[in-house]
Amino acid sequence: KRIRITGTEHLEKALALGRGVIAVSAHFGNFTLIGMKMCAEGYPFASLVKLPKYKAVANALRMLQQRQQAEFIYVQPWKEALRSILASLRRNEIVCIVADEKKKRSGVDVDFFGQPAATALGPAVISLRTGSPVVPIFIVRNGDGTHTIYIEPALEHRLTGDRKEDERALTAAFTRVIERYIRTYPE
Repeated sequence: KRIRITGTEHLEKALALGRGVIAVSAHFGNFTLIGMKMCAEGYPFASLVKLPKYKAVANALRMLQQRQQAEFIYVQPWKEALRSILASLRRNEIVCIVADEKKKRSGVDVDFFGQPAATALGPAVISLRTGSPVVPIFIVRNGDGTHTIYIEPALEHRLTGDRKEDERALTAAFTRVIERYIRTYPE
């Protein structure tokens, strides 16, 4: 009850396309609350999660996540994760990917606060291959201790036919949204 959602109309419009939705977010605010609230509101919402390397810590985290009454797709093993992501999108569900991690080997350099940053291509690659829209979603703590989840309109991107350029352009687009939220809510 202490979490409010704004912009659900953007999510509904994206879901109306029938191709599922790739929600992009960042390690920003209490981002782990997004999935719980979205599931509580009845949205078919799963978060892509990378577990820690240490087995005991990973097991403890899984236990905590199971209590959250939210859905999770675990990154490892990747083939299984990808199958789950694609199955969710085919069922017209929402898959949330936290896309602000540095990716030296598998990323693409895009501008982030005036500097090139090796950024995850996953949301762009999956979107371009499935036709699923990319919808930015963030959570912000309010001064009174409540939270607001902000759902942005689906990112618009004109396809050039050059797959690598389209992936880079879409990655740059969601990175600009992440940067805007950091500038607006630096705390």
